[in-house]
Amino acid sequence: MKKVKITIYLLFFLTILIPIIRLILLWLDIGFNKGYIIEFTYAIVYEIILDIVSIITLIIFFKNKFKIIDYISFTENISKNKIILIFLFLICPLSFINALFLIAYGPETRWQILFLLVNTSCCAVMTMFFARPLVLKIISLVISLLPAGIMWLYCFIAFIFIGFTSRTVMNTIDSPSGKYYIEVIYADAGATGASTLVEVNEKCKIDLVILKITKKSRIIYNGRLNEYKNMEIYWKDDNCVVINSKEYMLNQYN
Repeated sequence: MKKVKITIYLLFFLTILIPIIRLILLWLDIGFNKGYIIEFTYAIVYEIILDIVSIITLIIFFKNKFKIIDYISFTENISKNKIILIFLFLICPLSFINALFLIAYGPETRWQILFLLVNTSCCAVMTMFFARPLVLKIISLVISLLPAGIMWLYCFIAFIFIGFTSRTVMNTIDSPSGKYYIEVIYADAGATGASTLVEVNEKCKIDLVILKITKKSRIIYNGRLNEYKNMEIYWKDDNCVVINSKEYMLNQYN
């Protein structure tokens, strides 16, 4: 049972990692509503590792199926196997909650969506086949229904529409002090058309290796298709950007 416990410890830790980080940031009052953007730097790497650990754990469970079922079913073993029982009860709903936290930051590719589906499916299968007693198994699966429904709906929509829009940075200009920079962006929104955007960003950021916290960018100009090709743009000072001879004050776009 040693291999089982090692893999469930690892899988459980990886599953709660992102939600805990997000809750800590909320507790520190760092979030989108406060003007911050939280970007998980290695989201796809994390999802691949999570999938590998999920698949390995599932394989170990099925490879030792009868041994595990016997081990956690006998009354005299229940007190010794609370870890496995609690894991099987929690892992299914937690996997879907973790997926929602990752989805909240917007998957960039269809592969990321597929990776989330692999992890949640493995965890759901573990709970369905191995959770004991039956009452706890049913409770676990019922609790999972709401986050699972939200995740599947979002994944279905995102899987269809990912790639329909694109943003290409055509030019970057630093402010006189170097505190800010502006990006001239060609934004292609697919069937709804394309436009030229000018965004202001603050260079200040917190880099925690697995995630970066930056100030939310501000769109100060939304122009015509291909306008970026002949756009006159420069900084007048740290609070003013001149675009095609018109001044745009940054404090008006907070």
